[in-house]
Amino acid sequence: PHSPIATIVNNFYEHGGIRFSKISNRLQNPHELASIVLTSLFTSTMTENTTTQQTKAKDNDASKLIHRLKKQLETVLNENMKMRKQGETDSKLIMQLSKNLERVSMENAGLKDDNDRLNQRLDEVECEKTDLTRHMQSLCSAFGRKAQTTK
Repeated sequence: PHSPIATIVNNFYEHGGIRFSKISNRLQNPHELASIVLTSLFTSTMTENTTTQQTKAKDNDASKLIHRLKKQLETVLNENMKMRKQGETDSKLIMQLSKNLERVSMENAGLKDDNDRLNQRLDEVECEKTDLTRHMQSLCSAFGRKAQTTK
């Protein structure tokens, strides 16, 4: 239930024009209202032209910024891909080295066991040799001969 002028003014206000509160008390005088609306429209049009140029400049700056950010993102993604490939290569090498280390460790354990068995056998042979030497000496003394030791 607003008058047509009030509706126009209200619509104009909603789209960035003059404030309805400024003119609501002047709705009684249509000429003054028309003057306010026309002045506001003129000011708005002038501001709109300046705003359009500013908007274009800002859009251009934003476009340049977006382009620069895209290039930076591509660079980061390429570096990330290279690092991932290098990481995969490093992982493969680590796995190979780990397997080789495990194999060498197992071989080393086997050789240690063999060495322990050979040392034990050597000790047994030394003991047998000592026992044989004593036994020979006792036999020789029983028969009156001097025992010969072998080296």
